[in-house]
Amino acid sequence: MLDKLLKALVLLIIGTASGLLIWGTNALTEERIELNRERARLSVFIDMFDIQDDWYTDLDELRALLETEPVEHSSVIEKTTVYDNQGNIIGYALRGTDNNAFGYVDTIVGVTPDGEIIDVVIADHNNTETYVRPLIDNYLVNFKGQMLSSVEFDASTGATATYNSVRKVVEDSVLLIEGDPVLSAYQSLISGVERYETTFTFTHGSVKEEVALYGEDDALLAYAYLADVSVNDKSATVAVGVEDGDVFLGIEVITEDAPDALNELLEAYADAIGASIDDVDVSVD
Repeated sequence: MLDKLLKALVLLIIGTASGLLIWGTNALTEERIELNRERARLSVFIDMFDIQDDWYTDLDELRALLETEPVEHSSVIEKTTVYDNQGNIIGYALRGTDNNAFGYVDTIVGVTPDGEIIDVVIADHNNTETYVRPLIDNYLVNFKGQMLSSVEFDASTGATATYNSVRKVVEDSVLLIEGDPVLSAYQSLISGVERYETTFTFTHGSVKEEVALYGEDDALLAYAYLADVSVNDKSATVAVGVEDGDVFLGIEVITEDAPDALNELLEAYADAIGASIDDVDVSVD
């Protein structure tokens, strides 16, 4: 009987020691496993910006190098500011998505602080792979080294739908890096505008879009109606602001290189600001 008790005690000790050894090993490696998982998830940023292994030792330090914020008024849905281990900004990554006839395309645009494109990567998609792979191998590389503000696009790639989805994200990235003159124009119409969203598209007449202007906490502030006008053989897009359904807020030029004659013409509407839109004299010439 004593022998059996001794054997049971030995087995208990061995089992306990083994369990403690396994638990200790898991505890020691768990953080490293999670760090490797996080590295895999963020590998596109790590590779794109050449983030060095010795810049971080744990998850918190890795996450501190990548500060992500949501974007709400374009195909770009996230902007990530990338830092080095000294706290200096080394670039930005703009992640966007666009739908085409074949599905969706998720794209990441990496740029330096002065706007030079580091890389353009298709992070995910469900388009036809036989078209997408040659696009990745032969055309996306052409973005590298270009300035975002003057980027040139390839005219023919053999994967038009997918390329146009990538192009949409690249074009919207310009506004986030170089500044958004459209948002600035809306803010001139009514203060407090933080984002905008097209709510209706017109198929006839001079007005082409209705745009909702939102402020803090997504409060609807006003609407802007976009139209293309031509002055002295130069065209420009203008936005007519309307608050509470009929209060005229003014007219702002959206196009950056609008002719001076147009700006002078629109000044004539300044006296009508605050009146009912129905009372604005449209015969000003």
